[in-house]
This record gives sequence, C-alpha cells and structure tokens, in this order.
Amino acid sequence: MAINVTRKQKRMAINVTQNQKPMAINVTQNQSMAINVTQNQSMATNVTQNQKHMATNVTQNQKHMAINVTQNQSMAINVTQNQSMAINVTQNQSMAINVTQNQSMAINVTQNQKHMATNVTQNQSMAINVTQNQKHMAINVTQNQKHMAINVKPMATNVKRNQKHMAINVTRNQKHMAINVTRNQKHMAINVMRNQKRMATKRDADALEARTMAIINVTQTQKLNFKIQKLIDFYFNILS
Repeated sequence: MAINVTRKQKRMAINVTQNQKPMAINVTQNQSMAINVTQNQSMATNVTQNQKHMATNVTQNQKHMAINVTQNQSMAINVTQNQSMAINVTQNQSMAINVTQNQSMAINVTQNQKHMATNVTQNQSMAINVTQNQKHMAINVTQNQKHMAINVKPMATNVKRNQKHMAINVTRNQKHMAINVTRNQKHMAINVMRNQKRMATKRDADALEARTMAIINVTQTQKLNFKIQKLIDFYFNILS
C-alpha cells in the first residue's frame, strides 16, 4: 500500500504543477478586472483565516492518520484523501498571490482617481466659460429682437394692402367659378336624362324578353301534358 501511496503522490504533484500553469494565466486575466478589486480585497481576509484553520486541521489529521496507518493498513484510502486536503492548501496559497496582485491594482485605481479629479476641476473651469458665453448670447438676442420689431411694422402695412388686392381677386374668381358651375350642372343634367332614358329602354326590353320566355315555357309544358294524357288514354283503352 505504501507503493500505491507514493505513486498517487507523484500523480497529484504533477496535477498540482499543471493546475498552477492555468492559474498563472488566470492571474493575467484577473489584472484587467479592476471592478473586482474591492471585492477581492475583502476575500483576502477570508483566505488568511482559511489558511489558519486548514493548517491546524492538517496537523491534527496527520496525527490521527499516523495512528490509523499503524493500527490498520486498510485505512490507506483515508490517507490519500487527507493528502488531497494538503493540495487544497497549496491552491489556496496561490489565491493569496492573486490577492497581492489585486492590491497593486488598487494603487492604480487611486492614481486614476487623482487624474480624474484634475479633469473634473478642468471641466468646472469650462462651465465658467459657458456661463460667460450665455450672458453675451443673451445680450445679442435682445439687441436682435429690437431690430426685428422695427422691421415688423412696415411689413404690417404691406399685409393690409395685399389683403385688399386678394379680396378683389377672390370676388372676381368666385363669379367665374359660379358661371362654370351652372354650365357644368346643365351638361350633367343632360347626361343624367340621357342615361335614364337608356336604362328605361333596357328595362322594357328585359321585361319583354322575360315574358316571352315564360309564355314559351308554358306552351311547351302544355304540349307535353297533352301528349302524356293521350298515351295514358291509349293504354287505358287497351287494358280495358
């Protein structure tokens, strides 16, 4: 069982080194995550506390494991399980490395805050310029309104004159339009009368055609009934 334990330890050591490589890649990716800096700092306290508790548990488990190994060799499975806890300890230590790297990111954040504060003060000075420009613009607007009010008065006189000429033109156009309406009404009335006459003649023709067809149908049915009656009489005479 000791041979199997040493083999498993080698495999687990290989796995630890392999896991450390992708964790190093993750460290470089985590450096760009400046948003998680504050959250990771609070995790650093938990990591140090977990390391203490795990270290005490590991030493206690090692004592109990040594007793179990000497008493019963069949408990070697528990030995390998407890060794996997030691691997977790090394992994948690790598998390502590990430915490220190994230703390260096916090230094960059404070530096960026300083640069941002300088930009804010510069932007405030821009706001002062905006208020000054608003004053000059307001003065120009009031001056332009005065000049526009002077120009509006002569335009009002021209509007009154144009309204008179437009009223004269409207009355003239209304007369011409009234003449055209009466002429068009006459032509439309003539067309209506012609169409009514055509419709009336068409209705009369349709009525005559329907009557003639009814008469033809009646005569044909009468002829058939007469022939049937003759045949009935003929057969009745033969049978009698």
